Amino acid sequence: MSAPQPLKWDLERVSTPRKTPRKTACVFNMDLFTDVLSIFLPSYCRLCLVRLPRSARKDRSLDKVIQIVSSKYEQIPLVDIRRSGERGCRVCQGIFEGLRQKCAGREHRAGITWQDWSQSFSFEVKKDKKDIVYLDNPVTYSADFRLFYDCDTPTPADPKSISPFAIKNPNPASLVDAKSCARAIKILMDDCARRHKECTPRPIPRDAPLPARMLRITDSGGAHPSVRLVEFPTREDYICLSHCWGQVRPECITTQASYSRNKAGIPWRTIPRTFQDAITITHLLGKQYLWIDSMCIIQGDEADWRSEASKMCSIYENAALTLMATRAANAHDGLLPPPLALFTHEIPTPGLPGRLVLAQQTSEHLARVPARPQSYHGARFPLLHRAWVFQERCLSLRVAHFTAEGVVYECPGGFEPGIPGKEYESFNPPPLKLGRGLWTAPRNRAEFAGLWNQLVEMYSGLELTFGKDSLPAMAGLAKQMAVKSRGRGYDPGRYLAGLWEDTFADSLIWGEGTRAYRGEGWIAPSWSWALADGAVDVKWRCNDLDLVDFDVALKGPDEFGEISSLRVRVATRLIEMKTADKEANGMSENNLPMPGGGWLTLKGIPKKTKLPKTVFCVLSQYGGALLVLVPVAGAPNTYKRYCCVPDVWNAAREQLLEMEKKQPKVEFELV
Repeated sequence: MSAPQPLKWDLERVSTPRKTPRKTACVFNMDLFTDVLSIFLPSYCRLCLVRLPRSARKDRSLDKVIQIVSSKYEQIPLVDIRRSGERGCRVCQGIFEGLRQKCAGREHRAGITWQDWSQSFSFEVKKDKKDIVYLDNPVTYSADFRLFYDCDTPTPADPKSISPFAIKNPNPASLVDAKSCARAIKILMDDCARRHKECTPRPIPRDAPLPARMLRITDSGGAHPSVRLVEFPTREDYICLSHCWGQVRPECITTQASYSRNKAGIPWRTIPRTFQDAITITHLLGKQYLWIDSMCIIQGDEADWRSEASKMCSIYENAALTLMATRAANAHDGLLPPPLALFTHEIPTPGLPGRLVLAQQTSEHLARVPARPQSYHGARFPLLHRAWVFQERCLSLRVAHFTAEGVVYECPGGFEPGIPGKEYESFNPPPLKLGRGLWTAPRNRAEFAGLWNQLVEMYSGLELTFGKDSLPAMAGLAKQMAVKSRGRGYDPGRYLAGLWEDTFADSLIWGEGTRAYRGEGWIAPSWSWALADGAVDVKWRCNDLDLVDFDVALKGPDEFGEISSLRVRVATRLIEMKTADKEANGMSENNLPMPGGGWLTLKGIPKKTKLPKTVFCVLSQYGGALLVLVPVAGAPNTYKRYCCVPDVWNAAREQLLEMEKKQPKVEFELV
């Protein structure tokens, strides 16, 4: 049989994918990877699920070998893969040549089972009968393999031809090679800009507050680019890095002492690996400017920190891309994972613009991403557990997650894995993207409260090194909520330490599951969820409570950031109740007894506090929840939030409603 002729790059076929031939006995759902190869290999191969060269289109002898692959989990003998390769399928030929060395002369007892069409398969070599010792384990060798496609050539000029060459399958070298990762990101960004209307690049607004400083990256002519700290008065594109700091502060951070040195040039040896990778990838993407918080904000300078922190919302939403060190627990782990010492075999594919690689995989490498990384103990995605990162991710237009398996690209249009398979379909996306006008803002009070409470519940379960950052780390999201809601005609009013003026009374029932409070001095009033150390469950309940007046003092220029003090004056009906005497009736100290019998369970009681003998309760409008207050010693007519009862059982509800009717409405300060 004559050797297959090299196929030419046909841009028309790239923009118009070929339909499956009518005579094909079975139809499979082929993904983008298969579509790429099918453009150049137009006849269908039922064994590797890639199409055969034109010269083999009329040869249907393989149909006799395997009539229909009825299940993608059906094993295909390796000898059938060999015959397919002999008949012209380059992919089958490459698979056979790569695997025959694993057979030890037992090709006739080997077979593959596809897990994902045209991508992942398991390979087994069975023992001969005379070799079988344990009947329940008749396999002498087994391993998982995957096909990778890596495009080494520049992206075609015709934008219609980009989509099929989005690199979903970089080869194993790409997983640890900054050049390949940068190329994959560039292709994914170009494809995203073409397909997603909401992701269309737009210039940075002239009134956008941008960072005072930026890292400027230039070509040094050596092994790595040159880096120095510069003032940033321009509106050029820039990239942000989101990362975990870790316990050790890098030598390259900017302080008053290192400021002059960093402006002259930052020595490469002082830069930790995560920062080095970010600098290299930024340079490979053709960008000159990179923002890294610890290098662009003067550390130890409280005034500079507050000034730059107030711009955080604008910094991330106006970045061309945010690089997220999702797999790294500190600044020294790097963006790119360590190389995998696994078997690889390159498959010749003449006529294709890149190369096809067969690579052995491990179970860890193919492990699926959990639906909620917050519950994964931080092992695989430590960055996603950090509170500061939550708003950085929500505010960024485009994000490139660097995981142990490779790059995952995230934008308002969804997720595009730059890695094998579809493991990242449930990558736990944030509830919304808030940057650059991409979000449909709430139009009324109910929509606003519902969305804000959802954000608070997701944010409150994340980790903070310093309790005082509880409000600043959420400030960017709060600002965007206010700006965009007002743009749609709804004004939530003033921001009050994590709550809002217009929905204040309805957002006080929080705290289910909370047992500890941050003890680092005054951070927020007692009624703010910002004090809670742990995830809170916010119950939006309509309370018969009026916000009469408030007085807030800020610590810095950001009205959504740290505050020095906040006092509010409210008016409502207070129900006085006696708490349980544990020694007398044997009830738990967290129980609030009802006059007619039974009790209510208090939620969110601070640690190491003794339950007072008398509490004052605010009942929600329909009696479904209870806010529990206690008087402040030495401050007449002043109360603070103590805890709550998120769910009141029916009989108790009726009792409380009757008790409330007998009380007059009073004004008092809530601190």
